[in-house]
Order: sequence, then C-alpha cells, then structure tokens
Amino acid sequence: MHIASLDAERRESDAVSLLGFQPKVAVPPTDVTTLNFRRLLRREPLSEGSREQLEREIDNMNQYREQEEVKAYELHVTDIRTEEEKAMEAELAKEMLKIYTLAPLQGADGRQMFSPEEGIGLMEGEA
Repeated sequence: MHIASLDAERRESDAVSLLGFQPKVAVPPTDVTTLNFRRLLRREPLSEGSREQLEREIDNMNQYREQEEVKAYELHVTDIRTEEEKAMEAELAKEMLKIYTLAPLQGADGRQMFSPEEGIGLMEGEA
C-alpha cells in the first residue's frame, strides 16, 4: 500500500510532468559506412604541376620566414656603450642603492637619523 502511494506520488510530481525534467531522447546516429569515411579522407595524387607549385609556395614561405628573422635581428636593441662605461654605470648604481637603503632610516621619535649626504660620508669612510 505504501509503495503504491509512493508510485502514484512520483507519477504526479513536477519532476515527471514538467518538460524541463523529462529525459532527453537519444537520437541514434545516422548510418555512416566505412566507405563514406574513406571517401572523406582520400586525396587525389599530386600532379607534376601542382607539386611544383606547392614546392614554390613552400620555398616562398621559407624565404619570408628568413627575411622576418633578419628584420627582427635588425630591430634588436644592442648596447653600444664600452665596457668601461658599463662598469662605471654599475658602480654608480651600487652607490645609489646604498644611499637609498640608508636614507629612509628614522629614529624612534620619527625624525631621520641622517640625511643622504651623511650616508655618502659614511660610505666613504668618514665618521
């Protein structure tokens, strides 16, 4: 008796009666034979003229790629400075880094403990 009432309740529920809850009907695939599939993949052999044209197009693509590589190399930025100039710039960058790392130090009262000029003196060995 209880099972019959559950079955009747299931048949009258929204899950069965609403269209959105209906299971989708599986549509069987169309009959495609192996022969149809092979015809899709089969290619005609290349004639001599079409083979030459294909080879010309491949050569043109290779030439274009090589030209683009040359252009990219020409656009590449190179550093024209001498080694001495590069070393001087690196030394200056190190000094500036030391100054800026020492400059923001502040005391407990919120005042700066020393100025960047004093930091330069400390780096040079002055006390």
